[in-house]
Amino acid sequence: MHVTGADADDLATAIARPAGEFFPVIQAHDPYAARAALEHVLVSLERDDTTASLLAASGAAWGLLAQLAADRARGTTEVGDPILAAQDYLREHLDASTSVAELAKIAGLSISHFSARFRLASGMGAVEYHKRLRSARARELLITTDAAVADIARAVGYDDPFYFSRQFRAINGTSPTDFRLTSRNRSGPVV
Repeated sequence: MHVTGADADDLATAIARPAGEFFPVIQAHDPYAARAALEHVLVSLERDDTTASLLAASGAAWGLLAQLAADRARGTTEVGDPILAAQDYLREHLDASTSVAELAKIAGLSISHFSARFRLASGMGAVEYHKRLRSARARELLITTDAAVADIARAVGYDDPFYFSRQFRAINGTSPTDFRLTSRNRSGPVV
């Protein structure tokens, strides 16, 4: 991503000190969030070149740079961090049921130690975290596809679409169908 503007140099320096003429490649603490922010920039730019779309792209780009600067301020992540490994596993296996015991085994920690570290790192338990990941992916599919709610439920690991709808409503405050309608009315039809 190439950026310019009044804050660009300050943000770039906050992210990484220049190594000679160029800025070094750095590792994002949460590459999934960074990717989502970059995708938001691209979607905004692909929509059209109106002032509204350019402002949306600019805001998303600024948000990405701010996130990377915050990552640097937090310090480096521990290579092989067992909690990050468990979070990555959950992201990669949205459609699978996974117990806390299985995640603790993946992390190489006791169940109680894993649960405490996971809650400290994410602010919630592993089951809630997995449910929220599934909900985020479901929201993405509801906005970007015409797939039936039952198919989306299966894609994110729920065999029962009614149970999926209850879980979705608990997190998002609305049903999957209403979420899709509201999202599409705000942003126009999916192309």
